[in-house]
Amino acid sequence: MVVVTSAYESDQAGAKKLFAQAYNRISDRLTRLVCIWVDAGYQGEGFMKWVMDT
Repeated sequence: MVVVTSAYESDQAGAKKLFAQAYNRISDRLTRLVCIWVDAGYQGEGFMKWVMDT
């Protein structure tokens, strides 16, 4: 799955859009992400907590 965002949008904001689209596609199945590999643009406890809560 690919989500394209504008250059001024942060990596974290783009990732949230990606996760929302992925959730909409697989929410009817018992599928769960186990490991997510990211670079330094996604660091921070706030983003990590959002991913875990979502």
